[in-house]
Amino acid sequence: MGIRTGWMPARTCEACKNGVRKSKRQIVPARQYTTNRSNISTGPILKRTQLPLQILRTYRRTFGRTPGFRFNRATLLAVFSITALVAVACSGSGRGSGGDFDITTYQSGGVLEGRETSLQAVLDQGKPVVLNFWAGQCPPCRAEMPALDGAWQEFQDEIVMLGIDVGPFFGLGSYDSGVALLRELQVTYPAGNTGNRSFLQDFNLTGLPGTFFMLPDGTINDNFPGAISSGRLQRRINELIDAHKEQQAS
Repeated sequence: MGIRTGWMPARTCEACKNGVRKSKRQIVPARQYTTNRSNISTGPILKRTQLPLQILRTYRRTFGRTPGFRFNRATLLAVFSITALVAVACSGSGRGSGGDFDITTYQSGGVLEGRETSLQAVLDQGKPVVLNFWAGQCPPCRAEMPALDGAWQEFQDEIVMLGIDVGPFFGLGSYDSGVALLRELQVTYPAGNTGNRSFLQDFNLTGLPGTFFMLPDGTINDNFPGAISSGRLQRRINELIDAHKEQQAS
């Protein structure tokens, strides 16, 4: 007797139909949930809001699988706005004030007094201070040092250029490698290191290099994260000098 395809006894067929209906009832919630999730598309949201793709993917990975979380445009905008505000608040740009810390001198540059001094002692000299955090094994720090030294040669009558080696705090060399870099590049502006890690929080320093433009009263007039070019450095120094003159006149 040959095999008859596409056919089965009526009883078995009826059971199969019941089973199929039962199976459908069981998967309806899952199908509905899947359908809701499939409606969540990063493409349309990205086009409407122009959010960076990486941020979008991060929030999708973080919240997309959370039960009950509605991953829609409004939620994204709210979270992104909060993130942007926090980033601005933590960036350290604009006016503020940094803290004091001890300085062990590498080279005085005719400014630093003695082997041990402090940032406050430098500010007390009454000149604006361009404070640069750097490290001996930091390639961007090396790249910007000629611009810093050139600015020091040009503006040393009006400002103090101060380089602070913080390499050990970032795993970017030892204090010895910092001294070696200064000698290699023949840097002339005042420089030293600090063993007080409070500067990390006081200046919101999360990477190197970082340059802060400070008035004599300790106010941070401006800052620049990363390696700074000669043109940007000169422009910010002129702005710092103008701010100091306005402060003296008031």
